[in-house]
Amino acid sequence: MKRSTRMASGTVCLVALALVMGWFVGQYVPAPPRMPEPDPYDALTQGTGCPVRAVVEVPFGKTARLAGVDDKLAALLSTRDASPSPDGETEAQDLPDMDMTVAETRVVSARSFVELYPECRQPGLDSESSAYVLATVIVRNVSDEPFLVWDLAATITLHGSDLAGIEESLGAGATLDAIAYMNVNAPAAGDVAKTPSDTPPPNPNLAPGSAIAVTLPFVISENALKDPSLFSDLDLSRWHIQTIDRETGTAWRFELA
Repeated sequence: MKRSTRMASGTVCLVALALVMGWFVGQYVPAPPRMPEPDPYDALTQGTGCPVRAVVEVPFGKTARLAGVDDKLAALLSTRDASPSPDGETEAQDLPDMDMTVAETRVVSARSFVELYPECRQPGLDSESSAYVLATVIVRNVSDEPFLVWDLAATITLHGSDLAGIEESLGAGATLDAIAYMNVNAPAAGDVAKTPSDTPPPNPNLAPGSAIAVTLPFVISENALKDPSLFSDLDLSRWHIQTIDRETGTAWRFELA
């Protein structure tokens, strides 16, 4: 009788142990990999850390003369943790004077954009919670020396009061997407042979007196807005692109609508 009881107890224990082991195995079955979500603040910069002393508001479609934009500005704006430049840094050189006009703007969902430009695909960026703001600008070299268009483009940020996580610092905003810039401004292979002069490379050397149209792409995430509900219908009249003169604390802000 005792032997039967012990056998029955042992059977119950084995069954219980099997159930417990089965539960543990179930907990460690690999789950389908999840695509990492992009940090909504990755594309934001706190600017130079210096105060804005003067703002030049440029209405949509109007032209403004840019003078005093320096060649070290792009490096300063490449991180959202940028801080004021220390005294004694290597002196910056001003870019040549130029005129700039915002000619066209539009908003494209990130999913649609990466379908057109697969090279721009990033983890999590093809979701419906991110979008590209595209601003086509016309730049004219009004100086007597050439300059690379990228040297200007890299200094431009997208700015708006709806952005969260940034201060009112000189140059603060969303930074230009460099990979997208190279893709949207690259000439189509079929066009190069037909009209090479009309399809410039993405980083041309702009000669004195010459003008060029380039498209500036910026990524905006729903979670980067103070009010995420505004993302579904971005009002470009509340946004502008800007570049700055660090020496005078001037920000040129070009309206997008």
